[in-house]
Amino acid sequence: MGFSAKNVDVKNQSNKRVEKQKLPTTKESISPLTKTEIIWLMGLIKSGTFKGEDVQTVYETVVKLQIMLNQS
Repeated sequence: MGFSAKNVDVKNQSNKRVEKQKLPTTKESISPLTKTEIIWLMGLIKSGTFKGEDVQTVYETVVKLQIMLNQS
């Protein structure tokens, strides 16, 4: 899943091109989430609206994120 936009206006920011990050291949290791990333994801989930069919999956994901946060 990804997002793309041709023109994005951000206040107080000059127009500069953002380079796409290289995604790791299956042979490369992916670094674990940082504490900041976990908190950011949990904030997105908190402010999100989910359909009934997604609630169980969201709950289980948040539990995993909380465990990861407590271990970091």
